[in-house]
Amino acid sequence: MKRTDENYVVMFQTVAELCAKHRAVWSATPAVVESLRLLEAEIALMREASVTQTRPTKGITEAKSDVRGDLEDAVLELSDALGALAAERDDRILEAAADVTPSSLGRLSGEALDREVTSLVKLARERLSELAPHGVSEAEVKEVEDAQKAFAAIKTQPRQAIVGRAAQTAALPERVSAMKEFLRERLDRQMRRFRRSQPEFYAEYRGARVVLGENGGGKEEKATDEKVEVTPPAA
Repeated sequence: MKRTDENYVVMFQTVAELCAKHRAVWSATPAVVESLRLLEAEIALMREASVTQTRPTKGITEAKSDVRGDLEDAVLELSDALGALAAERDDRILEAAADVTPSSLGRLSGEALDREVTSLVKLARERLSELAPHGVSEAEVKEVEDAQKAFAAIKTQPRQAIVGRAAQTAALPERVSAMKEFLRERLDRQMRRFRRSQPEFYAEYRGARVVLGENGGGKEEKATDEKVEVTPPAA
């Protein structure tokens, strides 16, 4: 979140906390109650978006690497058994199909690795009885399939996390802008009714509407006197 947007979110939060503290002043005014409910809901959404922006993808990438490593290890054991069977039977076609190495697996994309695993599992199932003397069982083939499923479940997560973070980054300035307008055109006008009846509260409210700048100074958001139709932020 940009510093300027963060400063506005802090101001929104300050306003919400102040109003919550003085609930007795406005709780009998339904329109104000609804405006403050919307304000609090929008603050929660912006805070969640901010957390998403800063959530690291390194852990997801490392987890993906670990899961892929487990899959490659399981596949190599299976391909070695298939290769040994091919040498025993002098089966050149099977030998070529089972010719996999750690480096060749490491060069494959996620999709290509998935296709390679599917092909080797199919070969193993077709020759399961022949592979039994080589120590390959149904349980071992299933272990490869389980590792394949685990990799399929995690292989797109780093990319999804980055895309999700980019979307949140693009949406935040628009949400902040909409909430600035919401306060100016709706809540500020609603609060002016307390200017004479609750002068201390109103003074605190105007103080809470000050937005801090990068140099530590502040500026107060001014409410317009024009009548403007405003669409409230989504609940």
